[in-house]
Amino acid sequence: MVLEDPEPAGARAEDRGRLAQLPADTAAFTGRRAELAHLLDLAADTAAPRAGGVVMICAVDGMGGIGKTTLAVHAAHRLADRYPDGCLFLNLHGFTRAIDPVEPGPALERLRALGVPPTSLWPGATTRAPAGTGSGR
Repeated sequence: MVLEDPEPAGARAEDRGRLAQLPADTAAFTGRRAELAHLLDLAADTAAPRAGGVVMICAVDGMGGIGKTTLAVHAAHRLADRYPDGCLFLNLHGFTRAIDPVEPGPALERLRALGVPPTSLWPGATTRAPAGTGSGR
């Protein structure tokens, strides 16, 4: 059933409302308190007036199956109110069995589908990234 007309081509992201694409948080989050506190502290540091618009990028590293995504999603839910435009989630399937990792091209296509203009992406990302430039598997 279609309830509304499709969005017109070229619609701006701010006209679409708040994006809420985080997976559900877990009610049974245990362990990783120190790591969670560290992520939240880093986010608090960038929110301070002295940060001057600095963008903080954090990488959560480790072997498959140890809860990296769960930690990142839990932290994202705790921080979501700081991002009034919304939150995005892209599962890159780095360690998902029977699913190939997401290549850069399809990830960029998702950003473009959300209305991110190519000029807002990093230099060189205005054209689709070539296949085979992903996870290195």
